[in-house]
Amino acid sequence: MGILPLLLLGVLLSAGDPCTCGGCLVPHVQVVGSCAGCRKAIPSASDKLCGACADSRKACSHCSKELGTRHLFIGTATLAEKQPRADLESVVCTPESGLPQGIYRNRAVPRDFVFGARALFVTSRGAQGDHHLESFVPMASKEKDLEVTGESDKPVHWRIGLLEGPESAPKDGKYRLTLPSVSAIRIEVVSGGKVLSRHVFEAWGWRPD
Repeated sequence: MGILPLLLLGVLLSAGDPCTCGGCLVPHVQVVGSCAGCRKAIPSASDKLCGACADSRKACSHCSKELGTRHLFIGTATLAEKQPRADLESVVCTPESGLPQGIYRNRAVPRDFVFGARALFVTSRGAQGDHHLESFVPMASKEKDLEVTGESDKPVHWRIGLLEGPESAPKDGKYRLTLPSVSAIRIEVVSGGKVLSRHVFEAWGWRPD
């Protein structure tokens, strides 16, 4: 997945120093490093991998270590009552299906999501079994989700970049799948590695892509 999809998914790591003159709308970023994977220039000497290589390897862009299994939660988040660590913020994510899940957020990274607002949360499971927030995607209300149907003899799931939703088993060769209302990002319906359809949710509604 390239740099643009990563930005759209709200990845919580950034590089570069903001301009101090007060007149610029975007940060100044100086290329000072190179990716250990593809050798392309990257804007941070402290990072070992570019975004594309980190995603393809499912690894941390900073240290290049392989990340734990990714998990997706569609729901809302609230601040936990107890905060046991000074470096990590403890958050409780309440999925729309399933039990509440505790996750950690690095306090050194700005918190961009809004407590209580519906979102798609992406976490990585650590060595001790705890979940750490990788990124999030703001979502519209559940009523704006799209139900798609079609024919397939294999399980079907939705995909946003490298993020894959739960599988839905077809019945009598026909499937019914609900796509999350994530704004302005292509969502693919996939079965057996084959893309069956592509959809995009805009402010006015859904459209095929």
